[in-house]
Amino acid sequence: MPVIRGAFIQHNIAKGVGKIARRLLLVVVIVLLAYHFTGYPAILRPRPDRTSSPWLTERPVESLLVFAPHPDDETLGCAGAIARALDQGARVRVVLVTNGDGSHTAAHTSGKGRLLAPARYVSLGCIRQDETLAALALLGLEPDDTFFLGYPDGGMPALWADCWDYTNLFSSRYTRVNTSPYSNSFTPNAPYFGLSVVDDICTIIRTFGPSHILLPHPNDTHPDHWGTFALVTYALQRLAHEQEIQTPPEVLAYLIHRGDWPIPRLYSPRQPLDPPNTLLRLLLPNEWAYLPLASGDCAQKRLAILEHRSQAAIMRMYMLSFVRSNELFAVLRSPMAAQLPVRQGRSPAYRDRHWQTAEPAIWDPQDDTLTRLLGSGADLRAVYAAISDSVLYVMAEPRGRLSSSIRYILDISDFGSPRTMGTVSYGPKHTLRASGDLRPDDVQVRRAANGVEFAIPLSVFHGSGATSQATPGAVFLAVRTMIPGNILVDRTGWTVLRLSEDEPDIFRGTPVLGTGHSGR
Repeated sequence: MPVIRGAFIQHNIAKGVGKIARRLLLVVVIVLLAYHFTGYPAILRPRPDRTSSPWLTERPVESLLVFAPHPDDETLGCAGAIARALDQGARVRVVLVTNGDGSHTAAHTSGKGRLLAPARYVSLGCIRQDETLAALALLGLEPDDTFFLGYPDGGMPALWADCWDYTNLFSSRYTRVNTSPYSNSFTPNAPYFGLSVVDDICTIIRTFGPSHILLPHPNDTHPDHWGTFALVTYALQRLAHEQEIQTPPEVLAYLIHRGDWPIPRLYSPRQPLDPPNTLLRLLLPNEWAYLPLASGDCAQKRLAILEHRSQAAIMRMYMLSFVRSNELFAVLRSPMAAQLPVRQGRSPAYRDRHWQTAEPAIWDPQDDTLTRLLGSGADLRAVYAAISDSVLYVMAEPRGRLSSSIRYILDISDFGSPRTMGTVSYGPKHTLRASGDLRPDDVQVRRAANGVEFAIPLSVFHGSGATSQATPGAVFLAVRTMIPGNILVDRTGWTVLRLSEDEPDIFRGTPVLGTGHSGR
């Protein structure tokens, strides 16, 4: 009996140890997955001698214009840059596209009295305006240096893609209105459609004449952030072609939302703010700009962030994690579509050979979510572009093999007036769909050697800018993948694709049309 009992006890101990070991292994695996798929920072940081100068400028910062989707974004991403520009004697203006009135928790904890839901959200918008003015005052800005456009929180993607003109107004699900309810909006009673936002942005840029612009990163995962990027970029391209700005500004992007970035979620003013590793791999090291912040700059930024009390009450540590030894900006560029010989370019086999050696127009982060790891066919790797015989070919290449259960979608727009924008998709059972201003008869889609190839005649576009050219000088595009249930898996950042060497790179402050300068 003692022998049997001892063996039984040993068996239970071994079983318990095994269970603990399995649970510990599971915890380790979960932690590693969370670390890998939530925007972890670069372990191999760029060497300082390989990073660009803090401003990446070819000329001094004379006037700085900052676009923020919500109140607090300008402080989280650009407080140090704003203070530095003011110290150097530059003029600075800040544009708040929305008033951030869609925060459910903040709306029901910040207000006083018993308000109906829409009024509660408007009240939050006013509170967040006051918080922004207080934060920017600490950095040295006057109230008149800030513009509140008053557009709907959570509505930027819809205003960009669907609600483009006055015939289709967007209605906020928070404030329940389709025009701005704020008395201080840049355009009184601003109607909620995309062109209205673009007109406001054009007016501000035209009047202020910035030498430099800071705007959200196109790979920011928050829809309002990439939506703001798209609207500001459209406005810049329109102004460039209308030649309404004498010296085009240099444009840099700041990142706020990318998984769990930045890590650690702590106040760490001595640690650097490095790019998420998945984004760092997309650009050469000198495509990221580090603006160093001294200890006094960090203390000032911390105080400015804490002025956003309605948000700090909810996510204080997240907001303070942006107080680091530097601020981080990405250099934006407009890639050029390759030019293929007319006769050879018509051949699918020739294009397949070209795609295998071509340089991508867009690199996309890979393995940055668990969903994309499990479905490599939906994880976009790169997008290529080429022109032959007035046809634009766009090839979307996934990380893995094409899957019959995945829909590959190209969203494309010109910069014409009126705008031509449409969507082409290739999905299960090899079905082709086209919507918006594109029809199925306008486009062709095929399975290429490395991915899905979309062929779009340039004649479907109205052209660039206000003058209707025969063919556009540039188009604006993004690629998405979706699985059944209309579940989005991956999306590239919106990218300005130049179709001509004479087309300026609007992000790099290059001369406007007629100079022959490509901006590359």
